[in-house]
Amino acid sequence: MKTGMRSEIHGRSSRPPILLKAALAGAAAALMPHLALADEQATQECRFQQALQAYEQSHWGTAFDDLSLLADEGHVPSARMALLIARFGTPLYATRFEAAEGRRQRWLSVAASEGVPFAAPDARLAARAWNCHGG
Repeated sequence: MKTGMRSEIHGRSSRPPILLKAALAGAAAALMPHLALADEQATQECRFQQALQAYEQSHWGTAFDDLSLLADEGHVPSARMALLIARFGTPLYATRFEAAEGRRQRWLSVAASEGVPFAAPDARLAARAWNCHGG
């Protein structure tokens, strides 16, 4: 039977108890960072696809710039590609792609975070390998 804004079912209120409301609010608040992260990852993936499209259309500079920014944000596939373009881009594309040593080291760390073979775990070793090949 309905009484005001509440309905009674077998003598109990059909409204959720205050503790349940608090728990639901807490769960929703706990999910918000995860939803934000998922949204950020989706945005990064979209930007990565746009960088790949620029690369496929031979817009090397645009692709490198976009991949570099994503690599700076910790996007692993972008870090891998930016490193490769910076290292081998000049002979392949007749364009010089520059990245400061510190920036390349950060990209190596990002790339190594998922076990990329060319990312040496020792920064000194990575720097020697880079310099050895004229990077």
